[in-house]
Amino acid sequence: MDFDEQFHHTAWQMHHDGHSWSDIGRELGCDATVARAMADRYRQHLDSDAHAAQFPLFEL
Repeated sequence: MDFDEQFHHTAWQMHHDGHSWSDIGRELGCDATVARAMADRYRQHLDSDAHAAQFPLFEL
């Protein structure tokens, strides 16, 4: 996991744990909107990876 991905993961994890965006931004040294964007980007990356790893249940 590279440095940026760690920041994105941390923002997502902290929000998942119930921290506010302003708290997350303070912890990561950025604005709350940037913290939210990092968490959103991490979530999109997870969804994309999960979608790519899926296999069809039935071949038609």
